[in-house]
Amino acid sequence: MSTKRFRAAVYVRQSRRAPEGIERGLERTHSLIADRGWTLVGDYADDATSASSARGAGTRWNALLSDIKAGKVEVVVGVDVDRLVRSIQDLAELIELGVRVVTVDGEIDLTTADGEFRATMLAAIARFEVRRKTERQIRASAQRAAKGQPHGRPRVFGYEVDGVTPHPVEGQILRDGYAHVLSGGTIRALTRDWNARGIVTARGNAWNGTEVRRALLRERNAGILVVRGEVQPESQIASLVDMATWEAVRAMLKDPTRVQSGPASGERWLSGVLTCTCGERMLVATSWSGGVGSPAYACRALRVASRTGAKREGRHGQIVASIVEEGVVLEVLAALIADAVRGESGAVPEAADVIAARKELSRIEEERRVAQELYMLPGADRVHLATRVATLGQQRDAADAALSEALSQRSAADVVAAMQEAVRDILAGAPADDESRGKAIRELWDALPVDTRREVVRSKLDIVVTPGGKGSGHGMRRVAVHPRTRSQARSV
Repeated sequence: MSTKRFRAAVYVRQSRRAPEGIERGLERTHSLIADRGWTLVGDYADDATSASSARGAGTRWNALLSDIKAGKVEVVVGVDVDRLVRSIQDLAELIELGVRVVTVDGEIDLTTADGEFRATMLAAIARFEVRRKTERQIRASAQRAAKGQPHGRPRVFGYEVDGVTPHPVEGQILRDGYAHVLSGGTIRALTRDWNARGIVTARGNAWNGTEVRRALLRERNAGILVVRGEVQPESQIASLVDMATWEAVRAMLKDPTRVQSGPASGERWLSGVLTCTCGERMLVATSWSGGVGSPAYACRALRVASRTGAKREGRHGQIVASIVEEGVVLEVLAALIADAVRGESGAVPEAADVIAARKELSRIEEERRVAQELYMLPGADRVHLATRVATLGQQRDAADAALSEALSQRSAADVVAAMQEAVRDILAGAPADDESRGKAIRELWDALPVDTRREVVRSKLDIVVTPGGKGSGHGMRRVAVHPRTRSQARSV
């Protein structure tokens, strides 16, 4: 037994399948250090880390190496070699640092040829086991994909453990979520609703906006099987919603204007709809007067300058929210009523645009598949084919974006058309007096979700806010509202 009081550190790594092994490993290594009479510097435990995971910056392994270099650690103690190092690279780092390695089963002297050889063999065996396990998992995943089955993974929300059978309760919750988004509802409102109803994720956690969005975008909900980023031709997954519904919601959620314009309060529905005279969108802000703050809309350039301290170039608009919101409501309702009186409808764009976009995307994907197969043939001009595959990949991305845009425009037009039809029904129905009709139309508007209001305003109006000056006030005098033409409405 060594009589020198070495500074020893414990390293323990345990897989995700058995994280409780950390405590057992620490107990055994602490007992060894106490028996040797060494000084315990600290425990370095990478909990729930698989053997194939990289141990780079941010891991306790990396912290241990840093402390060894700094001279704080002289001996590294582990349960056994294959739990301490899982690759030749790991072992090489310890050998280069010249540190002693001790395991519960015995000591390995890395300063001798025999000790280094023994440790290298154990690390190589450990690495072999990791690689063989990975290859088995890949083969099993490929076999399941060929049968149209998802590979084994934790259960996802909306489906049973088998990954193909819809969950009777969660499946309906997701269907209702798709209907909520298509009707103009926000992810924020859907998140609040699910949490208020006590609905939890597949892992039993509360929902946040990111998780709700990911659940709705999941390809599996439409019966699509994706393995390692590739869509499989066969799928046994029972879809929760039809393809058209999933694609429409996907297009809406991936619309960059929707992401950028969502108001933090959930109430300021003109965020991202108003435009400053400089051309930037206006977002939610606060207007201060006499030490009292009021909800407002401010040019994005003003917000960026206030956050970064950058110098502002030119003048930019800001306006009190309550005034401009009420003014815009009156303008958009007047536009809806005027179109209804003229007999105009918010007709949905022709589905031919979507069909053409899908056809183009399919053509490009087929050409890319053929080019990839030709690349593998003996004697193929691989330089030319590689360039062709890369070009077709870019074209595929552009075609996919075009399809998403066509679906997004169709969804927005559906919302506007439904609102236009509802106004027309009110005007044509009873009671016949204008006051009652106006009240009914206003109640219809007030009941609309935030995103639906935005779509209707974007379709009907172009709103520009000019910067305020001395005596200009905060009213609608600084707001220029222009009706959109049909072609402008479709391009929004």
